[in-house]
Amino acid sequence: MGLVLMYATLVAFHHPAAALLFCVQGAALGTHPIVVRNLLNRRVPSSERRATILSIESMACRVAFGVVGLAAGLVLERVSIGASIGFVVAVAAIPLAVAALVPSRAR
Repeated sequence: MGLVLMYATLVAFHHPAAALLFCVQGAALGTHPIVVRNLLNRRVPSSERRATILSIESMACRVAFGVVGLAAGLVLERVSIGASIGFVVAVAAIPLAVAALVPSRAR
């Protein structure tokens, strides 16, 4: 769904700067698994539990992607592409806000 929105944005805006959406999505999709798995590997000492937690994390990400994709499609269909992109941006900002509010542990 994200790629569809990006292609539609490229068509709608007719501006090369709209291609930056591809860079943003690529950076997010590329760094998220690395950061999350690294964090979980450091925080969970037991390899058995770590595998279970990583599996649950992967499943949760897939479910969230499906739900957000369907919701973004609904917003796209009923409102506009701009509202749909704004919805996706707002949803993507939630984990960033949560991460900013959670205090980091001192080592």
